[in-house]
Amino acid sequence: MVSIKVAQLIQTIESNDFVTRLLDDGLLVDVIFFDQAKLFDKVQHQLLLLKMEACRVYEDIVAWIEAFLTGRTQRVVIHDATGKTLYDDEIPVISGALQGTILGFTLFGIYTIDCTTHPKNPWALYTGNCKLLGLVQISPNHSTMQEDLDQLSRWSSEWSLQFNMSKCKVLHLGYDNSR
Repeated sequence: MVSIKVAQLIQTIESNDFVTRLLDDGLLVDVIFFDQAKLFDKVQHQLLLLKMEACRVYEDIVAWIEAFLTGRTQRVVIHDATGKTLYDDEIPVISGALQGTILGFTLFGIYTIDCTTHPKNPWALYTGNCKLLGLVQISPNHSTMQEDLDQLSRWSSEWSLQFNMSKCKVLHLGYDNSR
C-alpha cells in the first residue's frame, strides 16, 4: 500500500507543479476530476487477460491469474419469514479485481494502463480516479481537452468501465477564467 500512496503523492506534486507554472505565466487552466463507477467490480476477466498478453506479461503469470480468476461463482439465496427458500441461484463471476488487495490494485492498473494512450494534456491516474489538466484554449479549433475527453469516453465504453458522472467535477483556475 505504501508504494501506491507514494505514487499518488508524486502525481499530485507533478500536477500542482504543472498547474502552478501555467498560472504563473498568466494562463487559464481547467482541471477535470473523474471517478470511475464500481471500478473493481467492472474489470472483465477475459479482457484483463487479453491486456496482460498485450503487455507481454509472462505466459506462466497470465495462466496463474487466469486460474485464480476463473471458475469462481457467487450465490444468492433468499428466504421468506418462515425459512422457505424463495430464490436460490449460483452464477459465474466474470468480472472483478479483488478490491482491497495488492493483486487487485495491480490487475486494475493493467486493465487501465491504456486509458490515457497519447493524451494531448497531462493526466494523473489513480486507482479509480483520474484528473485531466489542461490549458484553457479560446479557439474551438484547439480544444485538446475535448479531444482527450472524447478519447477517454471511447475507451471507457470499449472496456466497460464507466464513470460516475455525479462525482466528476471541473475546477476552473486563473484570473478571468470565464468557464
